[in-house]
Amino acid sequence: MELIKTIVFWIVLLAFVLPTFYFGYTKLVGKKDKTESFTRWGYSMLFMKLLGLAEIIAGVCLFFSQTRYIGMVVLAIVLVGAVFTHLKNKDEKKEVMTPVFVGLHLLVLFVLSFWLV
Repeated sequence: MELIKTIVFWIVLLAFVLPTFYFGYTKLVGKKDKTESFTRWGYSMLFMKLLGLAEIIAGVCLFFSQTRYIGMVVLAIVLVGAVFTHLKNKDEKKEVMTPVFVGLHLLVLFVLSFWLV
């Protein structure tokens, strides 16, 4: 049973971290769509790149039990900020709900991390 728990946890973790790395990377390198969005929202390019770096570092933190909860807190803060930004700028419902669903995925990871103990 422990092996199954571990496998489930790592599958859910990878399903969260890989997109986190991708979207952090797109901000860090300044992909056109991200640059346009951050400009429209009134955020600086430095903020966008720092946010991308924070997402990548927090994603790495999730791989290690000693830093996992720190990474989860950082990512939760980023997701709350994303929801706020989309609501403030009256973005489409899909844009608002995406970080909400990602946050629910993060919550599942949080619960699973206790399940493994």
